[in-house]
Amino acid sequence: MEMALGGEGMLYLYAQDDGVKLLDPRGKLLQEYPVPSWLSGTILAMQVDGEGIVWVEGEGSYPNMPIVEGEPYPVVTIPLGNAIALFDEERQRAEAKPGHLLFSGGTVITHALTGRGPAFLYDQQGHRIYGVSMTEGVIGIDFRANIYTEEYRWRTGAIEFTKRLHKYNPAGQTIASFDLSTSTAEYVQTLVTAEGAVYCLVWNRDMKDAYRVVHWQSK
Repeated sequence: MEMALGGEGMLYLYAQDDGVKLLDPRGKLLQEYPVPSWLSGTILAMQVDGEGIVWVEGEGSYPNMPIVEGEPYPVVTIPLGNAIALFDEERQRAEAKPGHLLFSGGTVITHALTGRGPAFLYDQQGHRIYGVSMTEGVIGIDFRANIYTEEYRWRTGAIEFTKRLHKYNPAGQTIASFDLSTSTAEYVQTLVTAEGAVYCLVWNRDMKDAYRVVHWQSK
C-alpha cells in the first residue's frame, strides 16, 4: 500500500493491482487512475507534485518500456494524470522519466543507481543532471533543486562511525557537509524538508526509547 497527500487534504491511495484512487477528506472516491499495462508488477512509489499530477514509479515490461535518452530503463517514473483528467498512454510514455522518484518539494526529480560507478540524477525533463559517488546515497532535493546525499565512514577497529551529509547545488558543486558521529548500536533515519532543513533521528537499538534528533541546515 502506498499513500500520498495532495492539495486541500486530498488523499491518494494505491493498493497492489488495484490502481491509484483519489479520496476527498471525508473518504469519498473522486477519481481512479489505472496502472499502465506496460508496467510489470507493483508500483514502487507514488508522489503528487505541486501541479496536482500523480506520479508513480515502477518497472517497465520489456520490450514495451518507455525509451528515455535513447536507452530503456528498467525503473521508470510515469505521470498518471490529475484530479480532473487521466493521461492517455501516449502522454504517459512521452513524459516518463528514468529512475526512482525523489520527493523534492513539488517538482519531480528522479535518480538511478548503476551496478557500479555513480548514481545518476535526472531533472524534470528526464535529462541527466550529474552523478554522485556510489559511496553516497541520495536522500532528498529541496525547492531550489539542491541535492542532499549521505555516506558512512567507519573508524577502523572502533565501534563508532561517521555519517557525513553533503549538500550539492544543481550543477553538482558541493555547498556544505556535516558530520554526524554515532555508534554501531544506533540507527539513523534522515529527513530533508522542501526548505532544505535536514533532520536526523538517531535511535539506540540497545536502549529502549532512547533517541535524539539532530538538525542541520546550511545556506
